[in-house]
Amino acid sequence: MLLNLSVNARDAMPEGGSLTLEAANLTVDPTYAAGIPGARPGRYVIWRVRDTGRSIPEGDLKRVFEPFHVTKERGGHSGLGLAAVAGIVRGHGGFVSVTSEAGRGTCFSLHLPAAGEAAPHAPGTDRAPAAAPAAGADDRVLRGQGETILVVEDDGSVRETLCEVLHDLGFRTIPAADGTDALIRIAENRLVLRGLITDLDMPSLDGLRLVRTARHMLPRLPVIVVSGRVDAQQGRELAQLGVDNVILKPFTEEQLIGSLRLSLISAPA
Repeated sequence: MLLNLSVNARDAMPEGGSLTLEAANLTVDPTYAAGIPGARPGRYVIWRVRDTGRSIPEGDLKRVFEPFHVTKERGGHSGLGLAAVAGIVRGHGGFVSVTSEAGRGTCFSLHLPAAGEAAPHAPGTDRAPAAAPAAGADDRVLRGQGETILVVEDDGSVRETLCEVLHDLGFRTIPAADGTDALIRIAENRLVLRGLITDLDMPSLDGLRLVRTARHMLPRLPVIVVSGRVDAQQGRELAQLGVDNVILKPFTEEQLIGSLRLSLISAPA
């Protein structure tokens, strides 16, 4: 698997670059798992293969693990390499994810169940308790008092998981499937709305335009952006809009709680 991904990284850097291999222990909780198809909570070893070469076009990104789908120039490439990598990982009870950004390269993440880990939770039990956090982890200090948070996410499973986590923390949530829906919810609930959590890449009205409009409607509303990737231009625009709290998918429940703590506690009532 590592050899295949390393060869692909080499091919993506014909003029040179950096190839980085990393390994780490990771506890995947339901919030993290909701952001990746096929992911389940549990303890994993995550292997990352990063390069600084040409990015994968967005249209290909969701299909890279399909058999015979070739993202490189044809000529000696079967289109089976990444499908084989994904098949091996899934055969061991794991899952794979990939991110790619123009100017920054690509990262493949292979999640393999940690030695001694029980079988992952069966489908339909994604809200089962995750493994216990490390000693000293401060993941439940934040407690809501029924404050209303608008959750904007076009992926239904991610939206549902975000709402469930917020409910567990004591917040009230208003779900919205895209930016247009969100603007209607803001107008309807502007007197009680306490925060906004939004994805960037959405149909109809994207997250950046939503945040711009929301800033006109409720200038002091705390905003957290949750996205699979944020390019340099999007980052600059978000900074200009006063949004500096960005979580990259996939993220853990602890990361979400940390962002909520920073955004909501420090924000004016």
